[in-house]
Amino acid sequence: MIRVDKSSSEPIYLQIERIIRDAVEQSHFQPGDRIPSETDLAQTHGISRMTVRRAIDNLVQEGILFRQQGKGTFVMRPKMQWPGPSFYSFSKTISPLGYSIKTEMLEFKRTKAPLRVVEDLNLSPNAQAVIIRRLRFIDDEPMAITTSYTFEEYYESLSRLDLVNTPFNEYMEQVSHSVISKSTDYVEATTSRENEAKLLGIATGDSLLLIRGVVFTMGDRPLVSTKDLFRGDVFRIGVSSEQCVELINQISTNTQV
Repeated sequence: MIRVDKSSSEPIYLQIERIIRDAVEQSHFQPGDRIPSETDLAQTHGISRMTVRRAIDNLVQEGILFRQQGKGTFVMRPKMQWPGPSFYSFSKTISPLGYSIKTEMLEFKRTKAPLRVVEDLNLSPNAQAVIIRRLRFIDDEPMAITTSYTFEEYYESLSRLDLVNTPFNEYMEQVSHSVISKSTDYVEATTSRENEAKLLGIATGDSLLLIRGVVFTMGDRPLVSTKDLFRGDVFRIGVSSEQCVELINQISTNTQV
């Protein structure tokens, strides 16, 4: 690795940034590789660890590197496209890209419906709902936490089905004797809480994509209320110009008096 030039007018932390960035761009470090620790880099270049940390912090903010708590700092992998609205199946969207998908059930039970779910599903106050909360893996690495709520009446039917290996919406069509027609989804930026970070193998406070949605059957009948958390270091959202025009038209229509 090239050494820093302490006689240069360029700040040392910027030299460290450039050295690491060049190593990534020239494929000396591959996506997913762990770079030398802050201590090792400081000793190699004869500089302070704080200077190295400043450089690495900047590269993390740029999306070139990412940190994993207790494991080190790694080269960022190319981000995956967000699997899409709640209407689509997570596994059916990701699997064709060549990845292996695994699901772990975290929670399946009757529960008091949160206020948002009451509103999404047009439930009465204090109504019960079914919660299905799952941890989604891609190539054996935890990537997302998906949470679905539906009507309590479907609990018994769902309890007899394999909710791990079959797309959930397929079962919802089966138990509700209806056809899913669409979903509405809202995407927000958020950060991980301690329990979410532990499940996803990231640090508390790391970036997440939060997607809230409602899945509808024919006739605009709400069937499922969703809340999904995707790792921000792995997923990105792509928007086409056609989608932007559609969104602008929708906003214009909704705001007309």
